[in-house]
Amino acid sequence: MYKLYRDIHLVVGLIVTPLLLIYAISSVLLAYDIIDPSKTQHTVTKFKVSELPNSSIDIDKLLKARDIKGSLKKLSKGQDGSITLEVARLGETHVIKVDPQGNATNKKSSENTAGFLKLLHLTAGFEHSENETNWWGLAALLTGFLLLALLITGIILWSYRTTEKRTGILFLSISAVYCTTVILVLRLG
Repeated sequence: MYKLYRDIHLVVGLIVTPLLLIYAISSVLLAYDIIDPSKTQHTVTKFKVSELPNSSIDIDKLLKARDIKGSLKKLSKGQDGSITLEVARLGETHVIKVDPQGNATNKKSSENTAGFLKLLHLTAGFEHSENETNWWGLAALLTGFLLLALLITGIILWSYRTTEKRTGILFLSISAVYCTTVILVLRLG
């Protein structure tokens, strides 16, 4: 039984380690302002379209022709006959306005690396229109479950090793005090 728990503990640890490293490194980058998250790049490009996009097929053709990726968030028609499209994907937003004469303007806003990381750190749940964000939420949930499995198998393995119980109790106590302190500081300010 000990060998089975050890193997599970090893495999789970190897799976969860890269995810925790990514999260830890990006947390340090954000916490110490190593990368400025406030710098969003804005670019404006103008182009001509032969006809106004009237259907979803026309919109898809327009987006593919301009190599714009993402999902359509908003479609609005102005009183002057212009059409405004808002297309977004993780870290990037395009607002495309097409006037009745076929003159189009694409205002692109791109998050830098820190803005992208901040978005990932602050995103929760599975109710997002972007599939990438939902996959990230699933990866975070899976990591949480794997960490619980790592904890449980670690405690089981520790209970088998009678010579290491004092050291284990010491490390477990330090971890419990540290985690409780961090939670209290984060919640109470």
